[in-house]
Amino acid sequence: MRSVPNIFISSLAVGDLLLLVTCVPVDAFRYFYEEWIFGTVACKMIPVIQLTSVGVSVFTLTALSAD
Repeated sequence: MRSVPNIFISSLAVGDLLLLVTCVPVDAFRYFYEEWIFGTVACKMIPVIQLTSVGVSVFTLTALSAD
C-alpha cells in the first residue's frame, strides 16, 4: 500500500476533501444570501485554499502520469 501511485492518489483525495470541506459550503452559502458573514480573513483565505487545491491536484495528476 505504500507505493508511489498510492501516495499520489491519497494526496489527491486529501486535496479534494480540503476543497469539499472548506470551499463548497461557502460557495453554496453565497448563492442563497446577499451579505458575507464569514469575515475578512475568510474572504481572503477561501480563494487561496481554492487555488492551492487546484494547483496541488494538477501537480499530483502530472506526477502520477509521469510515474
